[in-house]
Amino acid sequence: MSSVLIIGAVRGLVSEGERVYDIIMQNRPDVVGLAISEEGLDAMKEHLDSTGGKNAELENLEEVIYVAGLEAFGEVRKPPPCFSKAWTAAKNLTITAEPLDLNDEQYTNANCRNISTLEMMTQGRGQRRIVKHQFQATSAQEFVLEFDAVVNRQKGYRKLEAEREEFMALRIKKLTQDNQKVMAVIELERLEGVMKALDVIGVSYSMPS
Repeated sequence: MSSVLIIGAVRGLVSEGERVYDIIMQNRPDVVGLAISEEGLDAMKEHLDSTGGKNAELENLEEVIYVAGLEAFGEVRKPPPCFSKAWTAAKNLTITAEPLDLNDEQYTNANCRNISTLEMMTQGRGQRRIVKHQFQATSAQEFVLEFDAVVNRQKGYRKLEAEREEFMALRIKKLTQDNQKVMAVIELERLEGVMKALDVIGVSYSMPS
């Protein structure tokens, strides 16, 4: 019977990359699943190979605000070290790092299914709400959860994230079919939803102590 170890991580925090790397190297799984898309994984690998791991540019206002807030709790980098260090660990162990998240086409379709025209039209207001929001978090973990709650305030966006969580749980289950020891690195914001989805489909898992 396959074992599944789930690692919840704060996306972007350098210290989390070091923690994830150590957990993977200590547990030596057969495969590592990452909560990013196929295209995201390819882009991350290309960036790491071509730049030697230099910090990538932030792409939008949401990323700028996220990084600015998270920097209160430690050094922040892009690509997220929890994923880049997991990929490095997998490479060092000569095992595969697999994408768990929806690919670009699947994400676009899920976006259309879940987010209404009105919600799309008012997205600009949501960005202004993030700018004005006074974060109360006292830790990195609290910050990312609070940020996620603000970003996904509207029902359609919450439904989209739930679909991502269910998809990632199914991908983890699929990895157990060909691997005895599976590890999955999940951004903290999606961790609870992924675990609930794993419970629903009958996949047992543990978390690092």
